[in-house]
Formats: sequence, C-alpha cells, structure tokens
Amino acid sequence: MLLSLTIIASAIFASAKVCKNKQYTTAPPCPTDTTWYVSTNYPNRLRCFGLNAIPKNLTTPTQLTQVCKSKHADALPASFHNVNELIFCSQKAMEGGVTGLYLPSGKTFAAGNFKNLDGMAADYLPFNTSGGTTSTNTFILGSQKLAATAFTPFITTQNANLICAMWAT
Repeated sequence: MLLSLTIIASAIFASAKVCKNKQYTTAPPCPTDTTWYVSTNYPNRLRCFGLNAIPKNLTTPTQLTQVCKSKHADALPASFHNVNELIFCSQKAMEGGVTGLYLPSGKTFAAGNFKNLDGMAADYLPFNTSGGTTSTNTFILGSQKLAATAFTPFITTQNANLICAMWAT
C-alpha cells in the first residue's frame, strides 16, 4: 500500500512543475495568476516558489514579509533547507534573488544567530558562517549557495527580487 502511494505521489509530482499556463484536471497546486513553480524537494510536501520585486524604500530584511504577502496572502520569504531547493530555484531563473534568511539587528555574524522570516529553522547555511559582519544581514541565491550582503545597499542599487514560498494546496 505504501509503495503504491509513493509511486502515485511521484507521478503527480513529476507532472506538476509550472503552474502558470498549465492545464490541470484538478485544481493546480500553486496559484495560476502569476508564475509559481512547484518544488518536490521538501520532504512529504509540495512547495510553491515565485519571485516578487522588492520596493527600494525598505530599510530592513524583516519588511520582506509584506513583499511576499503582496504576491499571495499565504506567501513568505523563502527559507532553504537543502542543496536541492537551491538548485531548483537556480534552474527557475531565481539567481540573485533575496531569500528569507537574515541576521537580526544587533547580532553577530555566527551560525546560531541567523533566522528565517518564515519561522522555519535556519538549519541549512551554505556559506562561510564566520565571513560576515553585522551589516551583511541578508542573503541572496547565487551559484547554488547563499551569499551574504548588506540589505539596504543591495536593494537600492538594482532591481532586486525576493524569492517567496508557500505550501502548495
């Protein structure tokens, strides 16, 4: 029975990759009004990933939650928990996107101080955890790893995007 469910789930996951402009016999797992991608890289759950533009007037990473909420009410800045999720988002043209991982104000740049804006554990840190300062307080996706950068200079000097995520329905 378990093997049958696993095979059926694998077939469903394999066929459901892009929600926009895709025909479904049942309701699509992600919103269809904007581009969302369905990831099967989180254990036992489908997750939707998409990009949203970051307004240049934000001043702290904690304000990013509202940017994702403006894309979809259930979306939050994406946290990453394994290399497969990074590869998935890289393949979907999300390189350079800001993630939900951040360093809270007043904390030193150390593994135990990082937080995810979606409330999930900061359990995957694919970068040098001793290589930053208190001003390198946000992380961007690049080359299947994360890179620390200073939030305000990063979002004000370019058209920055935020990687948003939510659980698929």
